[in-house]
Amino acid sequence: MEPNCPDRVQDRDSKIVADAEADGGVVLPLYLYDHGVVSISTSSFVGRAHHADWDSGQVGYVYIEGPDIVKEWDGDKEKAVKYLQAAVKEWDYVYRGEVYGFSVFRADGEVEDSCGGFIGDLALVEEQARFAAESARRRLMGAKIPEPGEVYEEIAQIMMSGHTAIGDRLSAVYDHLDAYYALLKSVGVIAEGETA
Repeated sequence: MEPNCPDRVQDRDSKIVADAEADGGVVLPLYLYDHGVVSISTSSFVGRAHHADWDSGQVGYVYIEGPDIVKEWDGDKEKAVKYLQAAVKEWDYVYRGEVYGFSVFRADGEVEDSCGGFIGDLALVEEQARFAAESARRRLMGAKIPEPGEVYEEIAQIMMSGHTAIGDRLSAVYDHLDAYYALLKSVGVIAEGETA
């Protein structure tokens, strides 16, 4: 097998770009910055990062094929572009180690609640940790846990505020919230027949 020399890689990349664009796809360049930290982006680092003239450049492409754009976004290419940009931004957070979690401990040192996998937004993690700590405090003191509707409304407000990355992460929380309440019922934190 022949090694990938730059000309062969460039030919392969050109074909991928041409094929994706030919079927109505969206193609964005992928840039890498490597100067004490590794970062990726769909836009050049030149002019916005220290020594980017020497320590950055285009390393490839990210793309979505036309049929996938039709299936996922009814052919709306602008939504596909935003999706690619958000995906690369999330990958960038992971590469830079900006993945967070939290644990809530009881006074006896046992873990009462925990959650991980928050990517990129430390403020969201802190907010969720405060919510989990308050929920744990209420559970342990016998206070009422917020209704699912109250939590759903808060998530919807965040999603509508234009914070799409936060909204996307919270939508995953939204999808699993009913399972969380079912778990609380199954371990006796919420009595059968109660909604919260």
